Amino acid sequence: MNTMMNSVQLIGRPGNEPEVKTFDNNRVVARFDMAVNVKRNKKAQWFRIVAWDKTAERVACCIKKGMQIAIDGTLLNDNWTDAAGVRRNMTEIRLNNFLLVDWNDNKNLA
Repeated sequence: MNTMMNSVQLIGRPGNEPEVKTFDNNRVVARFDMAVNVKRNKKAQWFRIVAWDKTAERVACCIKKGMQIAIDGTLLNDNWTDAAGVRRNMTEIRLNNFLLVDWNDNKNLA
């Protein structure tokens, strides 16, 4: 039952190329926004996706804007006070794994 706690699975399309950053301690992070259509003719829902280390390296080489992907991750909430004293909140999905759904759309990766 523990595998179902805080588990998120989505199929959608990245709306931007992943932003990849490498830190001094050799950790790698990749972030992108993903659109998921709820129903036909309805507005897409957008989710912020973040991946770390080996998963981030795979994201950097494999995920491109517009390709259909399936993701598995966990939901994270963060809050902080910015330099101006304004309380900020952010929700993102920490990526555990992903699959390229329609390989024909992604054949240029081979």
